[in-house]
Amino acid sequence: MSYRLRLPGREPVEVPSWGNLAIELVAERAGVKPAVQAWIDESDRPVIARLARELDLATLEHARNGERIGVMLGKRPGDLELAAGEWAKPDSNPGVALGYPDCCSTAYKLWHHSNQHDASYPDIVFTVAEKTTGLRGLPAALNDLFYFFSRNRSPDAEPRRRRLEQLNAGLDLNGLNLIGWHPCSYRCKNSLAVAAKIRAALETLLPELAAVQRLCLSRPVLFWDWDRFAALKGAWRGEDFFYEKVAPPFGALDAKTSDILRRGDRIKASEKTVEVLKGDESLAVYGRGALFLDFQ
Repeated sequence: MSYRLRLPGREPVEVPSWGNLAIELVAERAGVKPAVQAWIDESDRPVIARLARELDLATLEHARNGERIGVMLGKRPGDLELAAGEWAKPDSNPGVALGYPDCCSTAYKLWHHSNQHDASYPDIVFTVAEKTTGLRGLPAALNDLFYFFSRNRSPDAEPRRRRLEQLNAGLDLNGLNLIGWHPCSYRCKNSLAVAAKIRAALETLLPELAAVQRLCLSRPVLFWDWDRFAALKGAWRGEDFFYEKVAPPFGALDAKTSDILRRGDRIKASEKTVEVLKGDESLAVYGRGALFLDFQ
């Protein structure tokens, strides 16, 4: 799959769906991202060279991970060198050099250093939610639930990711994030300010993807893990959320949970539990391992 960036007064630029490269390049065009990082294969070098030429960007190859090559793209070579230098430091997080807010980069670094050798450590979404005041009425611009990069640390991550892709055939999961980082909270003012600039550029450069994001990122989500979630279509009535159905993107839920959500029509959430009901009948109560995040 690929995207076509609609540049004013120029021919569209075709961008492959490598990770979230299209979103990152939109952020670069928005002026909020001094360096874009991508992992490529040897055979991808001509594509990077073409993108650099058509988008007037400099490039810098700075790392290797097996057969994969780390490459930076950006307007100013000095910015690329700075980001590459931070990337190479063992205990550094290059987030700020890549254009991420300092508060969010620091929060991610703390989470990552706590769990990098423990695949069972809670998803960063739980850490972000703990730092967020109230989980109702969250800004969709900071929805990172479908941003899988840097989160799927388990040994079986690849087959789990392929399962998600099968469940969401025709929907590019790589494009379901507006920001290329995890916020320190879902109300972070610094992330929101940057996200607003990215969204404005996205509406102009990739309007089709902007429309998909408006649908997929602005739904409440019952969340367990990076590949186990349920986005719900519905509306609030008082303190409860009444839903019509589970909507895209679809998570890889077990058969029992899927059946419960198909039968249910209401969510009652508190600080400690999430309850699924059908009318007044309680179908399931989930404890601290579940979150109900009301993105709008």
